[in-house]
Amino acid sequence: MELVSGKITLTLRDFSNGRGDMAITAHYNLDIADSEWIFEMSKPQNLREQFEYFGTKIYGNNPIEGGPYNGLCKTFRIHVARRAIS
Repeated sequence: MELVSGKITLTLRDFSNGRGDMAITAHYNLDIADSEWIFEMSKPQNLREQFEYFGTKIYGNNPIEGGPYNGLCKTFRIHVARRAIS
């Protein structure tokens, strides 16, 4: 089977402040093509001392209503990096 289109949801959870409502959750919907590139860069034959991937997505159709971010749009960012240890 081959995935042709779609997104992969990456989710990170920080439980250092507790579980449930106290946990901090971040997610990013990674495009299939971008995930394939990151995968290729992780293969031994393509491994480089350094590489980076940046992604930003802004959901402009649904501004936040109420609270300190009233009227602002949700923004999601990702930064994947590989750096050589000196």
